Amino acid sequence: MSLKLSHYGRTDTGLVRPGNEDSLLLLPEKNLFVICDGMGGHSAGEVASRTAVGTISATFSVDSPELRDDPLLNLEEDLPPQSDLLVKSIRLANRRIYNRGVIDQNLQGMGTTVVGMCFGNKLVSLAHVGDSRIYVYRGSRLTPLTTDHSWVAEVQAAGNMTEETASTLVNKNIITRALGIKESVEVDIRLEEFITGDMFVLCSDGLCGYATDDEIQSVVTDCKKDPKRTVDSLIRLANDHGGSDNVTVICVRVDSCDELATYRPKPVVTIPVESIVTGEREDEWLETLAEMTRNSLEAESADDNQDDESSGSRTFMIIVLLILLGLTAAAYYYFGELL
Repeated sequence: MSLKLSHYGRTDTGLVRPGNEDSLLLLPEKNLFVICDGMGGHSAGEVASRTAVGTISATFSVDSPELRDDPLLNLEEDLPPQSDLLVKSIRLANRRIYNRGVIDQNLQGMGTTVVGMCFGNKLVSLAHVGDSRIYVYRGSRLTPLTTDHSWVAEVQAAGNMTEETASTLVNKNIITRALGIKESVEVDIRLEEFITGDMFVLCSDGLCGYATDDEIQSVVTDCKKDPKRTVDSLIRLANDHGGSDNVTVICVRVDSCDELATYRPKPVVTIPVESIVTGEREDEWLETLAEMTRNSLEAESADDNQDDESSGSRTFMIIVLLILLGLTAAAYYYFGELL
């Protein structure tokens, strides 16, 4: 059984801000794709988003069976393994960002949105916190698959405001949920079926906060499901709207899939905040993951050093051989002249 995906992702500072607080994660070997949009002064937003993608990446890269099966981390929700791990990795990211803010006063109050997507069991798992988004482009239609955790979205959902009115509000970007603000967090997760030819678009609000869904759909249509062309064109669209925010876009196209479905699609489920006991266990796992990642990096470094030493030995032998050949040629020439 196999799944073939084509993907491309890029982040751009925009035209106004001096730095970039967005981060992205492309982990195709795990069929995992993530965008985080950080917030907080003095570069703290950048720290938050990088901490989030780093923690999620480490959780999937280590892929510990003990972490997956830890009863203290149980989500009490029937999810495929990759969906379960995605939610747990986001919770761990939240905990790590929060802990860093507690330790370093300069980082207090930092936070980040997160939108993550992973494939498996012929389903795509979509998890998010905040107002970064995921869309699917199927046929010729772009459909949003996430609902913003923002004040404006909640007011609209209650039927108290039109989309046109919401788009004119100065405080429309106030979000109601983010990683790192509190020691525990609610995470939304849903499971969707996909078909060959689907293209998924993940983006920070540097795009969807300024361009309309119709504009995004028009660009995706023009790019004919080419991931790189689509990403570059959507970033250009955001900058054409003034580029007042950082913008990050990932496109993932399903080229083929002959996996068997072992789980059914699931509508959006909100995984509730962790208990105190679960939070303490997450702290222990963060230390374990850091140690496991450190050991892995040290092993890779040792292998690299060994390769460097072998390469250095080969280089030395080649140099010696060239010198000997040079001396032999010189001697032959010299004595040949004498004869």
